[in-house]
Amino acid sequence: MKFSDVFEFKNKSGIKAGDGLEQGRYFFYTSSDEQTKFLNEYLFDGDALIFGTGGNASVHFTDNKFAVSTDCLVAQPIDKKKAHAKFYYYFLRGNMRILERGFKGAGLKHISKSYISAIELPKEDFDRQKTIVEILDQADALRQKRKQSLQLLDDFLRATFLDMFGDLYVNSKNWPKKNLRDICERFSDGPFGSNLKTEHYKESGVRIVRLQNIGLGEFLDQDKAYISESHYKTIKKHTCLPGDILIATMGNPNIRACILPRQIAVAVNKADCVQCRPQCKIIMAEFLCHFFNSSSALAFISNFLHGQTRTRVSMGQLSKIDIPVPPLELQKRFSELVDLISHTKEFLFKSTNELDNQFNALTQRYFG
Repeated sequence: MKFSDVFEFKNKSGIKAGDGLEQGRYFFYTSSDEQTKFLNEYLFDGDALIFGTGGNASVHFTDNKFAVSTDCLVAQPIDKKKAHAKFYYYFLRGNMRILERGFKGAGLKHISKSYISAIELPKEDFDRQKTIVEILDQADALRQKRKQSLQLLDDFLRATFLDMFGDLYVNSKNWPKKNLRDICERFSDGPFGSNLKTEHYKESGVRIVRLQNIGLGEFLDQDKAYISESHYKTIKKHTCLPGDILIATMGNPNIRACILPRQIAVAVNKADCVQCRPQCKIIMAEFLCHFFNSSSALAFISNFLHGQTRTRVSMGQLSKIDIPVPPLELQKRFSELVDLISHTKEFLFKSTNELDNQFNALTQRYFG
């Protein structure tokens, strides 16, 4: 069957993606693959597939009241007694390449209503559709519970940090303050300009740390870049070692940090990625890293942010701030907790990956 045999498109929305709220009564879908916005009024109700039309392929399913931005297409079943919308959602999620092939054009690519209308869908008995959806829902629920567990661990760590050390911006526990540069053995930005350019990148060699590798307390290892040993020797003064804190000074959020993991023996930080090696007799890396990822750090640098399209803070301005420094023994207790939670998260990550593989295998079994 063609998509148009099963679904009908609804009228387009006139609401801009930027009109979405951080909180609201109803989900507000945009062209993003993630649903993160809300509105207090809805446009549609009931089972529906929602397609983002610009940028990258995305499809959502909902069975509640909802709203969408103008860069979305909404399709609902013509006959709900013959077509289970979520069955076809799982089919499309398991075959995203079908949607990806529909994105055309120079610059920002778009997918058309006519392309989606012509997509061939599997013809399946309605009761069979319901059975498959129930099986995939159960498998997906297990995946979501694992992800929720990971989020709860992060939330617990943030709450514990605040409980142990207080609001560091107002210094609610009256810890003595020290200058950030003074409590670090090394505080350095990466090489600028012609010293390190994209054309220097290789498939192997010495690892380069870029903005996309720095998450909130997590080193993101998927996007890898390297330079040759010979080029590394020319910028060796920018060497980063395991245990160093890496601080992103632009992006979202404007400041975030992680610790270089043990499995990367040596690396070089790129521009806008500040390397921070704390003096371990004064300050623990885990404490300082969590400080950079807290709302307190954003408050400290709020007056230093500059730039119109992409705001950033310079290494020099960052190094000027004076931060509260709690007793080392209290910091060590927090570091031990971070280590314990890191091991727990590592186990949950592996479990989540296994569940993802099982879910994908089930999807391929029914739709591959």
